[in-house]
Amino acid sequence: MNDPVDESNLSADGRRSRRHPGIKNAVSALPEFKQWIEGLAEVTVDDIKYYIRGGDMLKDADEVVWEWTRRHRPDLIPPEEE
Repeated sequence: MNDPVDESNLSADGRRSRRHPGIKNAVSALPEFKQWIEGLAEVTVDDIKYYIRGGDMLKDADEVVWEWTRRHRPDLIPPEEE
């Protein structure tokens, strides 16, 4: 189980990743995901890497993992997270 930590600074997808770390790890290892994420522009703000999505939206690593999973591998998403 995850250590109890203040999650108020996490995105909703960050909280999902804490609840389901195996999904984040599995998706991050997929060649299709790796190829997709390598094509995204990156920017670092306050020592946090963000990916630029949809023109000017910044998304953290958890958000891009779940975005890709929802679009390409929804079968990996637990029913309670749909």
